[in-house]
Amino acid sequence: MSSLYEDTELSNFVVSELSKHRRRKDVVFDVAQRTGVNWREAERYVEDVAMAEGSKIATRKNILIIPLGLAIGGIGFYISILEGLALLSILTAASAPGGNLETGAASTAALQVVLPRLAVGLAMTAGGVIGIVTALRPE
Repeated sequence: MSSLYEDTELSNFVVSELSKHRRRKDVVFDVAQRTGVNWREAERYVEDVAMAEGSKIATRKNILIIPLGLAIGGIGFYISILEGLALLSILTAASAPGGNLETGAASTAALQVVLPRLAVGLAMTAGGVIGIVTALRPE
């Protein structure tokens, strides 16, 4: 089994596969297939590599997720602010004294546009935050 620990190519393979979010059992299976060791030994080896190289695996996993989460969350926040201001404007105009039927109809039509956009912006913001929190959370 010590030969497993001396094989840097195998260690790099395990780090690479775990960084790609592959299931640990699948990586263990591949290690067992490549080396001919039994399941328990392969499992212990993958666990040891994961512990020793945890920071490298986490960095590789998050290299794209964090900037993507920031971009999506930021764009969503911007959309939410714009649509929130539009909603505030619509509601202010609709509740103004002297409003008539045309103002009410225009408000209804505008709400049918603004509310879905606001929902999308909020969903994007939440998705970005969830992505970042998930990426930064230790396993």
